Amino acid sequence: QPIILLSIFGSAVAFIAYTQAMRVLGITKTGVFANVIPVFTAVFSFFLLQEKLLLINYLGIIIVIGGLFLSQKSVKNREM
Repeated sequence: QPIILLSIFGSAVAFIAYTQAMRVLGITKTGVFANVIPVFTAVFSFFLLQEKLLLINYLGIIIVIGGLFLSQKSVKNREM
């Protein structure tokens, strides 16, 4: 039973925090943060848990970061 309560409570807290972040930071900045979460997870697991990252992991990190740069570049171009 505790795992069910933990999953429900954790999901609710995450959802509330995400909607508050959208309200305070705006959708663009919140979206960027949401897309970087897997990168932070991989980096933290490498340093904190001594996980070995494979080539596919590094490629994924590069693709995510590259996509974020491209999306931010297009947003800045639209604002001009």
